[in-house]
Amino acid sequence: MKESSLDAEQNPVPVSVSPSEWEILSIVWKGEPLTAAQVVEQLPKHLEWHPKTVGTFLTRLVEKGIVTATRQGKANVYTSVYSREQLVADESETFLKRVFRGARKPLLMHFVEQGNFTDEEIEELKALLDRQRNRTDTEEM
Repeated sequence: MKESSLDAEQNPVPVSVSPSEWEILSIVWKGEPLTAAQVVEQLPKHLEWHPKTVGTFLTRLVEKGIVTATRQGKANVYTSVYSREQLVADESETFLKRVFRGARKPLLMHFVEQGNFTDEEIEELKALLDRQRNRTDTEEM
């Protein structure tokens, strides 16, 4: 994978990935490299997209620079350029800036207040916040 050009600091106009493109990307990440026909075969049952629709989504992802297409015989083979983690980080940062003007606390408060967390999830969140606190304390020294 190449270095991410999706970093919000370097690229003020982030790449937008539609929900349908996320579906396609999820399939590509699981089994890449894949042809369009292989992507169609692996579509979740609730998605009854025509093969041309899948091809259109793949073409858009290529145009956005999120996947590459390499000709092999009569078919294009698609490979991701960015990891799921890179795109999630970019989409999260875009959402944070757009909806919460970059402020993390209101974002977290919203999700905590709206969420219905299990005890296990609460413990995981506490541990994550403790690690963040420890990292911040270490940096201040």
